[in-house]
Order: sequence, then C-alpha cells, then structure tokens
Amino acid sequence: MPALAPAVARLRATLGEGDPAASLREFAVAAIRCFGRSLPLIAGLLAEASLREGFREMLAGTGGGPHIPVAVLGRHLAEEQRLGRFPAGTKPDAAAALLLGACFQRAVVVSLVGGLTDLGSDEDAAADLVAAVLGSAGPRDPAPRSRL
Repeated sequence: MPALAPAVARLRATLGEGDPAASLREFAVAAIRCFGRSLPLIAGLLAEASLREGFREMLAGTGGGPHIPVAVLGRHLAEEQRLGRFPAGTKPDAAAALLLGACFQRAVVVSLVGGLTDLGSDEDAAADLVAAVLGSAGPRDPAPRSRL
C-alpha cells in the first residue's frame, strides 16, 4: 500500500527512540485514513473477479500488496520488543495484524455509518487500539465514550 509509505518511514525513524505508543498511534491514524481512502478501490477489486486477477498479476510483478504493511509493522514491533520497548509476551506479527485489521475495520465502519453515530475521532480510536495491542486496554480517562 504505497499510500502508507510515508507513515512507514516515520515509524521506522522512531525505532528505539521516543515513545513507542505515540509512534504506533500516529501510524494507526495514518492507516485508518489510508484504508478509508482505499475502500472504493478495494470494493471494486473484491466485487469483480477479473479486476482481482489483474490486481494479483500486478502485485506479482511489483512484490507489493496489502500484506506488506502488516509484515513491515510486525518487523518493527519485533525490533522494539528486542529493545525492551514492546511487551515480551506479545507476538509482534499477530499484534501487527490485529492493529492493522482493526484500523481497516474502523475505516469500513466510518464509511458505512458516518455521522449516524458518534464514533469518536480517528485519533481516539487509534489510541484505544494501540493501548489494547500494548496490553493496557483499560480506559484512558474516567469518562468512557461510546465507540465501535
């Protein structure tokens, strides 16, 4: 997903430095927004077999694909774990898949229900998702908010 390349570069630049949770929150916000912009393309590819096959052929030629951000994030989390900055008992690849999968799900829900309900900001959602991945899923403040 080339649109995530700047967020990946910023994340890589934080390896071993700064607040890893803040870096993951920034990456998660970028992923939510990238997925939101990509939904029309994704829907078209999923709906039409010939487009999907052409997309797969293009990916085979470039080595890219939607699995790459999960692998990149997994490697980043593994390195942070090696440095003692990511929970030792957590599987980095699984955490990456969970975080990016949840970011994708949020983009879909926001696209489908939009302003019909208060989903909170992308930043709040990213903070909650990162807290869950890091193992501190409790409320960040005393006033719980209704979000999906």
